[in-house]
Amino acid sequence: AGEEKGSSSTESLLESAIAMLGESKEDLDTRKSAADAKYWVKLADAHWRAWESAGLTADGAHLVRSAEAFQQALNCFENLQDAGLWLRSVKPLEALGQYRQAAQVMGAVVGNMPSLVPADFKFRTAMYFATLGLYEQAHSYLFHQFTVEGPPKSLSQEDLLFVMARVYEKWDEQVEADGQMGGGDTTNASEAAKTAG
Repeated sequence: AGEEKGSSSTESLLESAIAMLGESKEDLDTRKSAADAKYWVKLADAHWRAWESAGLTADGAHLVRSAEAFQQALNCFENLQDAGLWLRSVKPLEALGQYRQAAQVMGAVVGNMPSLVPADFKFRTAMYFATLGLYEQAHSYLFHQFTVEGPPKSLSQEDLLFVMARVYEKWDEQVEADGQMGGGDTTNASEAAKTAG
C-alpha cells in the first residue's frame, strides 16, 4: 500500500508540474515523440557518415547501427512523409547486402511518393527487382520510366530500351521454366514484350 501511495503521489506531482507549465501530458508526449524522431534520424545519419568516411578501414557495426536507427526513425509518425529519409535509409541496407529489404523499401517509396523520387532511384529499384527475379515489378517500373518519365540522366532512351529488352528476356525464361515445372501460364512476359514493342 505504501508503494502505491508513493507512485500515485509522484504521478500527481508530475501532473501538477505539467499544469504549472501550462502544458498537458499529451503536449509533453508530442514534444517527446518529435524529439525521438529527430534523435533517430541524427543517429542513423551519423553512423552512416562514420562508416562512409572511414573507407576501407570502416567498422561494419556502423552500418548495422545506421540501418537499425533508420528503422527506428521511420517508425516515428513525424518521419513517415520524409522522402529524403526513406531514400537515405536504403543506403545501409545496400551496403550490408540486404538487397531484398532494400528493394522492399525502394518499392514502397516509389509507390507512395513517386513525384519525390529521382529517376535514377526508380531505375535502381527496377534493377533490384530484376536481380531478385521479380521481373514483373521490374518491367512495370521500366515501362513507366520509358513511356512517361524518360531514362535517368546517365542513360539514353535506347539504353533504357535495351535494359527493358533484357528484363523481358529474363522474365520470359523464368515464365518458361515455371511453365515446364508446374504447367503455369507462359503468356505474361511475351504479351508485355509485344505491347512495349
